[in-house]
Parts: sequence; structure tokens; C-alpha cells
Amino acid sequence: MSHPSRLVVLGGRGFLGAKIGEFGKQASWRTLLLGSFDVDLETRNAPAELALFLEPGDAVIKAAAVAPARVPADINRNITMAMAVVSAVREAQVAQLVVISSDGIYGSHSGLRSEQSPARPDTTHGVMHLTREITCQTAEVPMISIIRPSAIYGVDDPHNAYGPNRFARAGVKKQQVPLLGGGVC
Repeated sequence: MSHPSRLVVLGGRGFLGAKIGEFGKQASWRTLLLGSFDVDLETRNAPAELALFLEPGDAVIKAAAVAPARVPADINRNITMAMAVVSAVREAQVAQLVVISSDGIYGSHSGLRSEQSPARPDTTHGVMHLTREITCQTAEVPMISIIRPSAIYGVDDPHNAYGPNRFARAGVKKQQVPLLGGGVC
């Protein structure tokens, strides 16, 4: 499969979107990074404004989200954003839509998961990602891909989720580091 005519990253100014944009540029792809200052996907005019940035043949990566979703209103905000993207990519006739989701759609139970595992979100965050996926699957573009990573860490990660950054930040502040699971500390 050949690479797209251009890579457009929604949420391209955020932690993950900016990294995706760097990879696109390193691969010598024409790359456009869009953040909420460029197009606020929660506004009424968002579909038309976003469509002005898009070209036929683009591969659009939707990394933009209100995340982590903590309250039900966050789900609604994300649906609004996803609906704007769906309208814009349809109008612009893009070649591909890639949705960055989360393994949170499977729930917080432990064990191995695969694409055949049933979606059973048990958190607001998991429900939000599943509704984003379902909404984006209505886009009617030639190819839709959904990526469901587990936690993603990096130096500039703003989420402070359970993991290395949270541990390091707590350590610097000489705060207690909470540990999950049955391990002994």
C-alpha cells in the first residue's frame, strides 16, 4: 500500500498528535498538524472549518479528544468532536480516517485482550472512547482504522496516569507512591 498524499493529524499540537506528526515528517510525508487553535472541533462551524483544511486523498489521524474523560459531559464533548470530523472527512473525500482510541473500551479487568475481545467499558473514559469509535465508523471513507493502545508514556505526557511519570513526579515532590496489585514494597 502506498503512503497517503498527505497526513493530517487532528490533535497535532498535543502530546500524542505531535509525536505522530514527527514520524510523518521523518518519513518525508506532507504533514499538517491541527490543534484546537486551528479548528475547535466543539464549535457549530467545526465541520466546515475542518473541511477547508482537508484534501481528497488525505489520511486523517484523529488524536484529538477530551481525555481522560472523567464525567459524562466529557463523553458528549467527544461525540460532538467526532461528529464534526465525520462530516468534514466525508465532504473532503479523504482516503483514510485513523482513530486513536484506547484499550479502555475492554474494561479494567485483567487478562489478555485481542480485537475479538468484547467491548465492555466500565469507566467514563472507556465509554467515551467506544462512543468515539462508533461515531467515527459512520464516516463513509474508503478506509477506517482504529488503534487501541494501552497507556502511552513520554517525558511530556500531561495525563499523570498511573505509571512512570506519576511515580517520578511523586518522588520529586517526596510524596507517597501508590502501588497497585499484590506486589510488596
